[in-house]
Amino acid sequence: MTTVNDRAVLDSIFNPYLPLGEHNLPWTTDSSTDSATTCADSELRDPAAVQLELDAVQAAEIGNLEDAIRILTEYVRLYPTSASGYNNRAQAYRLNGDLQEAENDLNTAINLCQDCGPVGKQAFAQRAIVRELKGDKEGAKSDFSAAAALGNTFAKQHHQSSEKSEKNDC
Repeated sequence: MTTVNDRAVLDSIFNPYLPLGEHNLPWTTDSSTDSATTCADSELRDPAAVQLELDAVQAAEIGNLEDAIRILTEYVRLYPTSASGYNNRAQAYRLNGDLQEAENDLNTAINLCQDCGPVGKQAFAQRAIVRELKGDKEGAKSDFSAAAALGNTFAKQHHQSSEKSEKNDC
């Protein structure tokens, strides 16, 4: 499986806008928690699935985002109900400048997760960033709010600072 260091590297690559230590990857969840409420992907316990994600991260680390996308596309082909697979591929798309494909994958991840758990809170935060980049301020605000409600620290901070800005504008 992955070490704490591996998880930190994965998190910093696929979620570069989050503060370090904000581990939101699905395999960092407590396995004793009810999977219906955490949206944990069962395939993440599959060594082949873990290896595919690690291969994608290695490709992304050296700047080969096309290979990372190709590997993550294979991952979602093998595990089509994996919210984390779509979430991770969305990050590679975003880093590669393809915001529409990133948003499409994040929509799928959120739908698969049914808006819950660690993948859900990550996907909402990442979709908020994508929507901000696309100029959809209202959509971004809504997604930051949803991610904050699910416990995403980065989204909470962003949501609080935007609320303060709005109050100051009045």
